[in-house]
Amino acid sequence: MTLRQALWGSVNTVAVQTALRAGLPELVDEARKFGISTAIPMVPSLALGSLGAHPIEMIAAYTTFANLGVRTEPNAILRVEDRNGRIVWEPKPVRRRVLSEPIAWMLTDALQGVVRNGTGNSAVWRAGFQIPSGGKTGTTNDYYDVWYIGFTN
Repeated sequence: MTLRQALWGSVNTVAVQTALRAGLPELVDEARKFGISTAIPMVPSLALGSLGAHPIEMIAAYTTFANLGVRTEPNAILRVEDRNGRIVWEPKPVRRRVLSEPIAWMLTDALQGVVRNGTGNSAVWRAGFQIPSGGKTGTTNDYYDVWYIGFTN
């Protein structure tokens, strides 16, 4: 089984084996580069998303795929206008390259495969969302929590 196929099918054993081979400290370092600031325990289940990151952190991390390697900090306030509609304040986007473009392209393509060929197919594509997109599904024991986080260009 390729890593791509394992990602599409959410094959947990392959994810954990890959994390252990790469090294848990390296995995934590990568998570930090992607904007995860939550406390990260160095345990093998980290590869399965067991850390319980805040949704806003995951959204920020996934901007990296949509932007081919450039992470954009989330911003809750788009702008402040006075009563006449003049912009008083507007934040400047904070962007930082965290992956090379070729690696980001490969990961983006693999995440698009989750929607085309994998666990996200019925929840996204066959449910009627036909815009090209990518993302990753996740579930907890007994389907207590079921997640999908994704992106479009």
